[in-house]
Amino acid sequence: MKEIDEYGNLECVTVFTCRGKDRILREGGSQSWRINMSRASKCKYVVCVQNRNETWGQATADHKTAFLIGKIRSIEPSKEKGCADRAIINCSEFAEISVPNCWEGNRNPIAYRHLADFGIRNVDDFEDLPFGRHSVIRSLVCNDQDQ
Repeated sequence: MKEIDEYGNLECVTVFTCRGKDRILREGGSQSWRINMSRASKCKYVVCVQNRNETWGQATADHKTAFLIGKIRSIEPSKEKGCADRAIINCSEFAEISVPNCWEGNRNPIAYRHLADFGIRNVDDFEDLPFGRHSVIRSLVCNDQDQ
């Protein structure tokens, strides 16, 4: 198993979202969250884990699968109608990932975890992520299930 370095130990915001990849890309980030903006703003990345308990979000990944990582650009109040008390996590770039069984059943759809929890254990794993702007997304499948 690979050693965990400072990249693997980076804390990230993890969201359990009904929205699928296409919708998140179209909206420029993940929303509409009741989130501690002060704590979340200390994180550089957001990892989206698919929630298929509802159908309204155009889900694209299997239930409880981490499917997208975004570089956080900003966290600000959501502009979505009726969500003035919620936030959007805006991202400058995204990379697809595929890590199954990543949600432990927490009632709160926001958690703070580490990149190593998603197979990103060190700088080499991080540099292998195919980050791209909204319309230039490629896939990374994480086969390291020894987390």
